[in-house]
Parts: sequence; structure tokens; C-alpha cells
Amino acid sequence: MIGWLIVLGVGVVISVLSIVAVFEWDSEIIAPMTLTIGVLGIVTAGINLITAPIAIKSAMAKFTRQKEYIENHISVPGYEDIATTTMKIELNSWVYEAQWAKEYWGMFSMYPDSIMELEPIQ
Repeated sequence: MIGWLIVLGVGVVISVLSIVAVFEWDSEIIAPMTLTIGVLGIVTAGINLITAPIAIKSAMAKFTRQKEYIENHISVPGYEDIATTTMKIELNSWVYEAQWAKEYWGMFSMYPDSIMELEPIQ
């Protein structure tokens, strides 16, 4: 998350510098390009900072609820057992991907540190 705040700050700095460049250097090509890049950085970081934490908290809550249900559920052999196994695989896959992203991307990952505490469904 900190990484995206850095991207947001860099986008603001680039945008301000490009506005200064328009007035000071009378640049017709570089200033509009840097302004565009800065604005795109600000918009991308802003959208990520707003939407990602909401989606991640929702996914973590869903995983916790589903894990509790699966671990406490007594399944009937047949279709229900297959559906439960499929759900376990999907949820565990999400946990492994989220934990990998947290480890690999570090401060640029939007996942909170608590994602590493989630245990896969047995």
C-alpha cells in the first residue's frame, strides 16, 4: 500500500513540474506528455487506493466465512462432497495467490499483513 502512495506522490510532482514547464520553458511537446503521465499516475493510484482495500477486506471475510462453513460442515457423499472439494480448492488457491503477492510485491501489494496469518482449508 505504501508503494501506491509513493506512486501517487510522484504523479503529483510530475504534474506540478509539467505545469511549471508550460509556463517557464514554453515547451509544446514535453509538458503535455509529462502532464498526461502525471495525471494517469494520480488517477491509477487513487483508484487503487480507494477500491483495492475494500475488495480485499471483502474477499478475506468471504474466505473466513467459507472456511468456517466447510470445516464445520458434515458433507453427504456425492455431489455435495464434490462441490465442497471444489470450493476448498478455489479458496485455497486465492489464499496462496494473495500470500505470494504479499511476499513478492512487498510494499506495492495492497494486501494487509494479516493475509499471511490465514491458514488454508484442510
